[in-house]
Amino acid sequence: MRTGVIIQARLGSTRFPGKVLAGIIGRPMLAYVLARAEAIGADETVLAIPEGKEDDPLAWWGEQLAAPVKRGPLNDVLARYWKVAREAEYEVIVRITADCPLLCPVVAGQVLKMVTGHVEYASNVHPDRSYPDGCDVEAFTLNLLARAFQEATTAYDREHVTPWMQREARATACLENPHGDWSRVRWTVDRPDDLTVVRQIVANLPPDQVVSTLEETKAAASAAGVWPL
Repeated sequence: MRTGVIIQARLGSTRFPGKVLAGIIGRPMLAYVLARAEAIGADETVLAIPEGKEDDPLAWWGEQLAAPVKRGPLNDVLARYWKVAREAEYEVIVRITADCPLLCPVVAGQVLKMVTGHVEYASNVHPDRSYPDGCDVEAFTLNLLARAFQEATTAYDREHVTPWMQREARATACLENPHGDWSRVRWTVDRPDDLTVVRQIVANLPPDQVVSTLEETKAAASAAGVWPL
């Protein structure tokens, strides 16, 4: 099967504009997301961004980080995914958002492997999350994405990509955290205080380590004093 990781990104966040290019120990957040996405082991990793001039800096950074950049509608993110996946002829797509710089490639790879046979949609978030917020990953077939593109009609479903799939997929699977319920741990970046926490965690990883496993990230968070369990 030809697999692709599609990272959705934009600069116009209402809560924290420009966050995906915020600096983390000498690198933009996007560099961490791309490195971790590429470590999943899919055939290709693509940065999918809006068409407007506001997001031109993302296109520039994608080029600097050697990532293919594809552009599509701002709010119809489902159409953005469909355009990329159809043109690249992916059979299975991994969905990642660009505000998750501590994503674990090992966990993401496990989710990807769950999309086999009759399973059309797999994740570590639906129906129940047990991984930290910020380790979110979803994978689905091209056929399911095509059906969602054709049949999802609400603005919510078009913007958030996968709610229709979660409701309508013929079979789904959810990866559970073997360490227990870490769902209240927050490693995503929605607000400036989230970025502060992520910077503290990365500062406690070995120097120049951009990619880390779930366990390594937890150890770094504990060393930084920001592990809440």
